[in-house]
Amino acid sequence: MKVEERLFVAGFSLLRSSMPLFTPNMIIALLSSCASSLAAIALTAVSAWLIVEASYQPPIMILMVAIVGVRFFGLSRSVLLYLSRSNCTRRSSHPWADCDLVFGSTSKQSAWGIGSC
Repeated sequence: MKVEERLFVAGFSLLRSSMPLFTPNMIIALLSSCASSLAAIALTAVSAWLIVEASYQPPIMILMVAIVGVRFFGLSRSVLLYLSRSNCTRRSSHPWADCDLVFGSTSKQSAWGIGSC
């Protein structure tokens, strides 16, 4: 191995150890974003079925389950996206969460002076 390759590998391993990918917040964010994608697919399928079946003009009680399904999947998609984004950007999973410790700042502002980290 050349010296440059060893430095690159050492730098990459240091970077990887300083930013863990599988924290509990990231796992929750990953699972909720997958569930949100599944809810979006189900929303598309149920709403397409509802449109096709409504074109035959059946009694409204037959369509009521699909109407509730469209509402459920629409709301669950929104809630799961919010959960995913809020967990993904939590302070504990942010790689620069401890920038006050790194830069030695004692004030409540970050090292760049633009608010908290």
